[in-house]
Formats: sequence, C-alpha cells, structure tokens
Amino acid sequence: MAFTFEKLIVYQEGISYADCICAITEKSPVATASFRSTPSRARFHCRLRSDLEEISKMLSGLINRLDN
Repeated sequence: MAFTFEKLIVYQEGISYADCICAITEKSPVATASFRSTPSRARFHCRLRSDLEEISKMLSGLINRLDN
C-alpha cells in the first residue's frame, strides 16, 4: 500500500533526483573510499529517503490545509 505522499510529484522527483546524485557520486573519483562502501551508501540513502518523506508529509499537510 502506497503512502499518500508518494503520489506527490515533488516526492517522485525528489527520489529521482536522489538516485541521479547517487549514480553520479558513485562514479566520481573524488568520492572517498569510505563513502563508496555499501553501509555508508545505505545510510545515506536511508537518511535521504527519510528526509524526502518528511518534506513530502509537510507539503501534503500544507496542500490539505490550503484546500480547506
């Protein structure tokens, strides 16, 4: 079952943006060896997804409030 915020375009675009950033940084020679490790990337993705969900919830609440 999908959460309501997952229908928001801003959420979908945010996930796509985060995926693009991760794809670019994985290929970057500037990236540190520790960030390239799976646990570091997993924490980064988890944190990023959590932040996007929180922003989406706030935007969803704002939209609902403006509609009323």
